[in-house]
Amino acid sequence: MRNETLKTQGRLRRRGLFISLVPILALSLQSLGSPVPEEGRIPVPEDRQGTGRGFVGFINERELMWRPFSVPSIPEGIEVKLLSRDRITGAVSLLARFPARWRHDARGSHSGDEELFVLEGDLRIGSKVLTERAYAYIPAGSVHGPRSTETGCLALWFFSTAPDFLPEAERSAESSQARSPLFKQYDEEPWVSSVEAGFARTPGIFMKILRMDERTGAMTWIAGSFSGRPPRQWEAHTTWEEGYCLDGEFLLAECLPEGMRIGSLKKGSYFFRPAGIRHVGPYSGTTSYVLWFFRTPARLETSYFEECESVTGGTR
Repeated sequence: MRNETLKTQGRLRRRGLFISLVPILALSLQSLGSPVPEEGRIPVPEDRQGTGRGFVGFINERELMWRPFSVPSIPEGIEVKLLSRDRITGAVSLLARFPARWRHDARGSHSGDEELFVLEGDLRIGSKVLTERAYAYIPAGSVHGPRSTETGCLALWFFSTAPDFLPEAERSAESSQARSPLFKQYDEEPWVSSVEAGFARTPGIFMKILRMDERTGAMTWIAGSFSGRPPRQWEAHTTWEEGYCLDGEFLLAECLPEGMRIGSLKKGSYFFRPAGIRHVGPYSGTTSYVLWFFRTPARLETSYFEECESVTGGTR
């Protein structure tokens, strides 16, 4: 394990991805993703299944069209590509393009949580200036702003409910108790081994934890790996999982009702996988390296399987 870790450190340095590698000591993170014994189908809480979106995968943002982002009280000019949308809650995952010198001078809040990860350019939120690979989490009801960009900004943008903006003067009394926003800079966060974190069984995946909610286990993180990982079993999670390929390439297998499907994912590829779908398995991996952005709404518990079985129960 130590030799594998040292080799990966060198690779991450050469790719400009490595900052520091330290073990995770927090008990809550040690239990994250701990293996769950295989006992047939995984029981899933209804609000974490992801059935409102269904499986979305094997798409790349280059295949999607830009469309205006039109929300009352938010200035025009933003364009978005819709990655996925929950037909029940209205939650959306977007690729957003803010034009140069766009600004929103008002302060306010949202009905749901907002997350944003900058891919290119700059975006100022209040006194915080976000640049490439900076991350922001703004809880529901948390007043923030103003917001602006000098050079323009390309970002992943997520809302846990239908996007809205509530000017500060209109916020409810409950919103005054909202949690504070969270800002993270990619270069300032350490790389940690997913095995040491209790996140995976086999070595080779390294992570930057951007957010982990102590109450719900909801988590946002960056994951990177290189070629040469040991073969993996099929795995499934008790909650939905969402991923966007930031760089590199990855061959990914999914066990879907119509059968096993394998796709080559590259920079800009996206998936939303509802809970319980088996994926990865021995056919997945990278021949070079891959860097992912991931989100889950709860602690990512994993069950492991020898066979690719679809969500309808058939072995493929």
